[in-house]
Amino acid sequence: MIKLKLIGLTVLLLTLTGCMSQRASMHQFIKHSHDWIDVYSPSGKKIKTLTSKKTIDYFSDKIGDGAGNATKHHVSRNSKLKFKYVIHQKRRNHKFSCYVYTNRQAKAVMGTTFPAQAWKLTNREFAVFDKPQKLQ
Repeated sequence: MIKLKLIGLTVLLLTLTGCMSQRASMHQFIKHSHDWIDVYSPSGKKIKTLTSKKTIDYFSDKIGDGAGNATKHHVSRNSKLKFKYVIHQKRRNHKFSCYVYTNRQAKAVMGTTFPAQAWKLTNREFAVFDKPQKLQ
């Protein structure tokens, strides 16, 4: 009898947890009507949310090209994190992260199904990735 109650309680808790995470996910959908990028400092503090379609397209293209052409999976050991960009895709409710380091290296993490990809940003790309406060 106690075992049955524990199983029932476990199922109830799992169901409620699933509903809560779905509700939080829906809250983000209501808040944003299109793709967006959240930018974080090395300490994890949110610095800015980028919503301009032009900015989103630029970041998506540069990260996609860089990760697609990458030959490494790790950045060098002396790399220091400068910013973390979390790109949210509204249509499919996907998100992935891009880490930008002080030595112009970048690393994209596309979830658990793909390995991380690391590459070196050009000077022009780094000038943009290095100043998220100036972007829209």
